[in-house]
Amino acid sequence: QDLALRQFQRGAMAMTHTESQLQFVNGQAAMVFCGLWLENEMREAIPPGFELRAFNVPKVEGGKGNPALFNGHGMEYIFVPREARHREEALDFARYMISPKNAPSMAEEISVISPLEGATPRESVSPALESVLDMMEEAPGIFFDRLTFLLVEWDAQVMRPDLGSLMRGSITPEEFCRRLDAGIETAKADPNVIVPPFRAFDPEAHGEPW
Repeated sequence: QDLALRQFQRGAMAMTHTESQLQFVNGQAAMVFCGLWLENEMREAIPPGFELRAFNVPKVEGGKGNPALFNGHGMEYIFVPREARHREEALDFARYMISPKNAPSMAEEISVISPLEGATPRESVSPALESVLDMMEEAPGIFFDRLTFLLVEWDAQVMRPDLGSLMRGSITPEEFCRRLDAGIETAKADPNVIVPPFRAFDPEAHGEPW
């Protein structure tokens, strides 16, 4: 809340994600919390000489968990309808796009990193994406466990509207947390909701970084 009220640009809460990205590449914001799509989406707007880099979410002093984990995930859905007119051809095309052989050209053309280990060579990416590869290689694992995907109604009806209220300063941080906890308890009471048990990340159990 302090960050939003003291440091956010005026009108930031009403911006779309592309509007906020444009403010960033135009030098009106010091940083933007974003995904790897930023460079490709802003390709025509990034001014000459603008250097773009990524860094991991800073750790919270005294917080729990492993701060070295990479905070993020890779996800682009590719759908082939079961009753598609050219189903097999579509599946072959999907395999072609994501194959290790073609990953370098995708990195060069649309600034993406393949989820297949070793499929995106450093020489095929920009300095911005190279900084992401550095983060991934230095991390013992990837952290991605978002309640918003598990508790969809809680996300839409509680978390998002209350987060807006928090960042506008209309509720206190304590009230925000109370509302989130109460909403989660209500959501967990739904027999159709599945919340897996918490499992702490153990690098030794997973062997090499993944």
